[in-house]
Formats: sequence, C-alpha cells, structure tokens
Amino acid sequence: MYRYHIASLTHFDLPAEGKQSLLLKTVLDKITWIFLAFFIFYLDFSMQSLLLGGKNLHNMGVSLIASFGFILVSVFLLLLMRKLQEPLSLKPLATTKFSLYFTAFPAVMVINFLGSLVRMFMTHSTTSANQAALNNLEMPFYLYFTLAVLFAPIVEELIFRKCLLEKVFGFDGWLKWVGWIVTAFLFGYFHLYSDSGDIGGWISYGGMGLVFGFVAMQSKRIEYSIAIHMSMNAFVVLMGFVATLLQQLAH
Repeated sequence: MYRYHIASLTHFDLPAEGKQSLLLKTVLDKITWIFLAFFIFYLDFSMQSLLLGGKNLHNMGVSLIASFGFILVSVFLLLLMRKLQEPLSLKPLATTKFSLYFTAFPAVMVINFLGSLVRMFMTHSTTSANQAALNNLEMPFYLYFTLAVLFAPIVEELIFRKCLLEKVFGFDGWLKWVGWIVTAFLFGYFHLYSDSGDIGGWISYGGMGLVFGFVAMQSKRIEYSIAIHMSMNAFVVLMGFVATLLQQLAH
C-alpha cells in the first residue's frame, strides 16, 4: 500500500511546480522541433540553389557533384536524427503494415491523376509549376533520380511528418488530426508557393500530404511515409524517362 501511494504520487499527483516544469519542457521541446523543421527547409533551399541554380547540368562533372551533394546531405540528416536519438530504423517493415503500404501507394497515384485531370481542364496543362521548373533544368536522369527519389522524400518527410506532425502535434489524441490537416496544407503550399492558385496542384500535393500523414500516424513510423513517397516519385521519374525515350525513338 505504501509503495502504491508513492507511485501514484509520482505519476499522477505532481505538485503545481512539477506540472509547470513538465509543461515548459514540453513547449520548449516542440519549439526545438519547429526550429529544426525550418533548419531542414533552409538546408533544402540552400542545397538546391547551390547545386542546381545557374549550373550547366549537361556537364557530367557538375551533375555528378550535385548528385553527390544531395546524397551527402541525405546521409547527414539521417545521422542527425540518430544524434537526436530519433533514428530511422532500417529493420524490415512489419508484415502487418503491408496492407497499409499497398493501399496508400495506389491512393497517391489516383490523387495525382485526379489533380492532373483538374489542372488539364482548367489550364490545358497536366504539369504543375513545380514540375515544370524541374523539367526546365534539363538535368540528367541520375541527378533527377537522386534529387526526386532520395533527397526530396527524406527532406520533406522529416520536415512535415517527423518534425511537425509527430513531434509538434503528436501521433496520439485528437490533436493529431489537426496536425494531419495542417501539415498536409503546408506540404501542398511547399510545392505550390509560386502558383498557389493551382487547384489541380492542391488536389495532388495536398492529397498526397494527407496520405503520407495518415500512413505515418497509423504506423507511428515515418519510414513508411518515406518509402511510399520514394516509390511514388520513382514511378513518376521512371515513367517520364520511358516517355522521353519513346519520343526520341519515334523521331
């Protein structure tokens, strides 16, 4: 009985000062993760400006350096998570979650298709401003693959699903649903800030943000959302490569 009394006092009957201290620690922890999200965003912007802006990407040396730079930053971010005691696990994804994975991937494809369809009816183009900007860089396939399939999913999932959704809003309780909507909106705006009136783009990117966020919440592991993000981008990149190759063969 005596031990139970001590345990209940420790865990449930914290004094006012203890509660205030715990609240302050929680707030400071969330602010730290918000700053980390901004840091990763700044790193993303800086690396793309440094490695891609105004560069002759047809030059193999330049494009190889850019590819290596994106790989290096990706590894740095993974090591940073480990340093913060938030490592991304490389252990196999749980077999019980495979249904979630295989449902989410086609859902992302359907959402992307619907967004492109709406954009085509409204603007007579299926390409978003974000995608058009990437296409205009005319980067070689290996650089585009490194950027879109490795670097971008890691950076974006760490910002929106790790730092903001998991660490600021949490994966439990009613607040996670607020975080789910907020981070999906921010994910959409992140890709559409130069053309925020693109309704089709909001369907595509906002919808993808909802799917990635839902997967992360349900699995409580952002490795799942990273894997789906990478798979989706790989599919788009490979389809674009095949289409370009077929056009070249036709001519």
